[in-house]
Amino acid sequence: MLQLKNIRKSFGDNLILKDINLEIEDGEFIVFLGPSGCGKTTLVRIIAGLEEADSGLIKHGDREIQELAPKDRDLSMVFQNYALYPHKSVYDNLAFPLQIAGAAKSEIDATVKRLAAKLGLLEYLERKPKELSGGQRQRVALARAMAKKPKIFLLDEPLSNLDAKLRTQMRHELFNLHKESSATFIYVTHDQIEALSLADKIVVLNDGEIQQIASPEEIYSNPANVFVAGFIGAPATNIFMLNGRQIGIRPEFFALEQSASQQESIEVLVSNIEVLASEVLIYCQYEGQPVIVKQARANLDMNSFKSSLITKNNSVLPIFYDPHVIYYF
Repeated sequence: MLQLKNIRKSFGDNLILKDINLEIEDGEFIVFLGPSGCGKTTLVRIIAGLEEADSGLIKHGDREIQELAPKDRDLSMVFQNYALYPHKSVYDNLAFPLQIAGAAKSEIDATVKRLAAKLGLLEYLERKPKELSGGQRQRVALARAMAKKPKIFLLDEPLSNLDAKLRTQMRHELFNLHKESSATFIYVTHDQIEALSLADKIVVLNDGEIQQIASPEEIYSNPANVFVAGFIGAPATNIFMLNGRQIGIRPEFFALEQSASQQESIEVLVSNIEVLASEVLIYCQYEGQPVIVKQARANLDMNSFKSSLITKNNSVLPIFYDPHVIYYF
């Protein structure tokens, strides 16, 4: 287990982390999720030993590691910008951590080729990083991190520089790498799709504090507070006053027609409609408060939908919901 106890960190007068307490089980895939500036990268750099906490304890198993150099913490880190050696070939980038560890030449060669084969890099071993695509460079960075066989992988926004197609591909590769290894993965992102699809547990941070620690299903279904409810989901959870109480309802929990479960309703004013590839977003106002309704496009007869609903712009529309799916704050 990796334990963080009362971790605090300031830069000048700015308090970045406020008494962070966290336990990460051996072998878990943990995602630090939050907006830019919430402290998630600072936290993972403190775990790595690249930043020093002002106070607090970091314990891995029976060892306190907060005073150890990064090389002695039994971990590897993959950075957002890959951090490859530009003058070294792919082969030499992968071999370098093994050379530093004093491994035999035959072991280095076997390990490099095994990792290159696993990540589809065999044909690129003699190339320099500048000759590779972003996805290939990211795979080199992952393979280099794997070369040390660390107990903990730290990944700081590793996919943020890739296009959407490559991000999807690399998410699958990361998922499989974790499944095949016994290592703990700690992954930093502001992308909730990455968090929801990869994590065993998500640590939601905001303003230097942990807002919630839970599985992706729990985070989505039972957000701990208004911030988590509003941050998780696309579009964000509708948060508004209803009958004198602040509530949250996800856009997809509304329906355009009454059903056995969705019997409660509110009347909204339609202001705009977006027809997307797989879904339709209906932008509304309820008593002056913004509300978004999301419907799967496949469930709609688009011809009748457009002719009936578009004419309702700036007119009242009833939308239905199940009261059991409301979040109360």
